[in-house]
Order: sequence, then C-alpha cells, then structure tokens
Amino acid sequence: MKKIIYFLYQPLSKFNYERFGLDTLASKNWDIECWIYLEEFYSTFEKKEIFYKKKKNFYFFKSFFSCLKELRRLPSNFYFVDLSSGSFSSSIIQRLMILKGGKKILFNISLFPVPRNRSLNVFLNNRNFKTFIFFIIKIIKIFFKLFNKKFMSPKPDYLFTAGNIPYISAKKKYRKAKIISTHSYDYDTYLNLKNLPINENYTNSIVYIDQAYEENYDIKLNKVNFPASREFHWNSLNLFFNNLNKKFEKKILIAAHHRRDKIANTNTNHEFIFSQTGNLIKNCSLVLAHDSVAISFAILFKKPIVFLITDEIKKSSFFYLSIKKFANELGTEPININQFQSFENYNFLYFDQKAYNRWTDNYIKSPDSKSKFKNFWLDFDNFLEKK
Repeated sequence: MKKIIYFLYQPLSKFNYERFGLDTLASKNWDIECWIYLEEFYSTFEKKEIFYKKKKNFYFFKSFFSCLKELRRLPSNFYFVDLSSGSFSSSIIQRLMILKGGKKILFNISLFPVPRNRSLNVFLNNRNFKTFIFFIIKIIKIFFKLFNKKFMSPKPDYLFTAGNIPYISAKKKYRKAKIISTHSYDYDTYLNLKNLPINENYTNSIVYIDQAYEENYDIKLNKVNFPASREFHWNSLNLFFNNLNKKFEKKILIAAHHRRDKIANTNTNHEFIFSQTGNLIKNCSLVLAHDSVAISFAILFKKPIVFLITDEIKKSSFFYLSIKKFANELGTEPININQFQSFENYNFLYFDQKAYNRWTDNYIKSPDSKSKFKNFWLDFDNFLEKK
C-alpha cells in the first residue's frame, strides 16, 4: 500500500478535504496521513474544528517537538506533499522526512499572477517613517525566506504544474525534479459542470466572488493585515450591488468564500451561497471579483469579469496591487466602487477573449498538458502508480 502524508499549514476544512482528493486516493488504496503544523498559530485554532473528517492518522501538532515524535514511526518509503508555510522549522521537518525515506511532492497547480516588487511599491506609494520601518522589516523577512528556500528547504522529487508559467519556472528552478504538466484543481470542477443543464435557480444573475476580506483566517496565517472592515466593506458593496441590480434587473448572488464564518452577521440583503462557486458562475451573466483564483471559472465559462476595489482596499497596497495585476493580465482596470459613477456608460459585459485564452494557457492548463483523466487526483495516482 502506498503511503502519503499531507504536510499542511491550514485546517483540513471540507473545501480542502475535497480539493486535496483524499477520498479519491483512499479509493485507490493509499494510506493517507494529514499533519497540520500551524506553528505559532496553534493556540488560535486549538479549540476550533480543525478537521472536516477526523481519521486515525490525522494530527494537529502543538509544537515542532510533538511533530518530531511522529517522525520516528514513519516507514522507509513514503511520499509527502509540501503544503507547509515554508518556515525554517517546517524545512527541518521535511529534511528529516527525507532522511526517513520520504519523497517530496510539490503542487504548482493553483498559481496566479503576482505583482513584482510589491513591498517596494507599498513603500513608494506611502512614504513615511512607518512604511519605511515596514519596508526594512519586510526586506529582512524576504532575505531569510529566500535563504531558507535556497539552503534549508529540500528540493522536490516530483512537481505537478498547471499552465505554461509554472511549468517553465519549475524547469529552470528544479532541474533534478520530475515535473508533470497537468491542470488546476478548478479545471476538474469545470469539466464536471460544463455539460450539466442550466440551473434555473442561478440564472438571470450577477455573481460576486466573496473572499471574506474582513475575516479570512488565511490572511492571518500569512501575517498580512485584513484589507477591509466588515461595516465599510459591505456598505460599499451593497450600494454598488443595488445600482447594478437597477441597471441590469438581475439578482446579485454571493459565491461565499469557504473560510467565511456562516454564523457571523454580515449586513447585506443579498444571498450567500456556499460550495457552489463554479456552478454560480456557469449560470450567471457577469462576475464581480477582487483577486480570487476562482476567476478561473469565469474565464473557462467565458463570463465578463469586473474587478472591484474600495477606498479601504486601495489603502492596503498588498491587496490593491494584486487586484490591479489580475485586472491588467485580462486587459482591464479595477474600478473603485466608492468613486464610481459611470453606470450608464461603462461596458460591464466586455471581455478580451485573447487575454482569457492566455490566462487559461498560463495558469489553468497548458496546451501540452499530459492529463489522462478528467480528475487531477486520478492523474496523480496514475503517475505514481508507475513508480
């Protein structure tokens, strides 16, 4: 029986459980373990539901040393998927896994365009003493991260990529690794949805891709400030949604982010719908977004996308520059919904098909992808079955 360990820096939510194909691999007789190592954020999640499905070999480690104890019992031949934070301590754990006989797997199958020199731009756009200190600290952190990545983090044995850009980058960076060109997670969902009949509940709609900017714990895990406050963010969106509703006479549906707290009170009259993002986008006529990788569905289903910022988000250069990069890659600019007045003249339904094709080739599925199945995890199993 083949053994695989998912080495994670995030909870194993329902979304991640399904995205990481645990049931698919279990059906192919893989012995699966999940190791969640949140480092200094252990206490933040200690009393929360960390596993969607808790199984025998699923562990939530309190510390580096508790993780080391589990290393002792590992067999001499196994795989591990690096979904860690990339920290120094996680690199040490991975090196010890390799000494025990583990083979490292990396996934570059959910990548997206990232603005260059983002920290420098944050400083240049807000030049003051506070941003200067932030810039210096960020440079030091980047230096240590690069040092760790180059000298401490072990190189992968296998690397699965989706799209031309991750594949070309991997070829240059990891010359000894076996690199497999496949497709993104969202492409699986797209293939499952594209031939399904139209869902009448979701037609005649405009879909907003929610990112839970005011509460998403992934932002906290990445040690970045939230770019939005709940009240201002949703007041801004509600006003914009209402104006769009009047212009198009279409309902606004919110594709709820999987990390959004379902209990938290969010001030909006528009419906939140969970776990249906791809289906919502397939059936809508317009998509509203920030910098979510779920825009892949809009690109694949050929739906127009309008990128949104607010006065608040614009002050958060980290997120503003990312949203702007997304929009520019698709031949457009984000609109500031707090300043926007051109509802009558703006062409909301325009999109650049050539730019959509480039995004598909670069980030979703390259034309020469070696995918054999319509499911990434069946491809994964098929490839490692031959090893």
